[in-house]
Amino acid sequence: MKNIGYLLIFLLLGSLSVHMSGCRQAAKSYVEMMALRNDVKQELKVEDVRVSYQNFMCIGVSVVNSRFNNASETEQEKARQIVLQLIKRRYGDRKNITSAFVAFVEYHNYWYVFHYTNGLNTRFYNKDQNGNWVDKDGKWYLDEHGKVDFDKVFSGKEKKGTK
Repeated sequence: MKNIGYLLIFLLLGSLSVHMSGCRQAAKSYVEMMALRNDVKQELKVEDVRVSYQNFMCIGVSVVNSRFNNASETEQEKARQIVLQLIKRRYGDRKNITSAFVAFVEYHNYWYVFHYTNGLNTRFYNKDQNGNWVDKDGKWYLDEHGKVDFDKVFSGKEKKGTK
């Protein structure tokens, strides 16, 4: 009976250790995303920035209700390049981060019930061998109907005949 007690204590401590390790990693990721968010807010001089980390492979930055929503394509591209440089500075050494996206988003909340979100001119990027972000004008990520094919965005592989 005493051995079963020791076994249960060992299993409990082992699972607690694994859980705490996961919590530390999640906390570290959260801190890094908040630092990136603050960098983007400061560099672009905007109020609302949302950063997401998807599938341990993709960093997404959404700039919400900013002057860039109605800006020219040139101004939006300048802002995207700034964001990509900030991502590279924060996550450049991570081999698992292979893609990123930058979106300009229009968001409205009506009566705390209805939420309207419109992603304006989102661009997706893949990391090349040198760690630089490469955009293929979005065409590389579109399916035959002109819709974004998220399988290609996150896998980094294109399907034959869709280029």
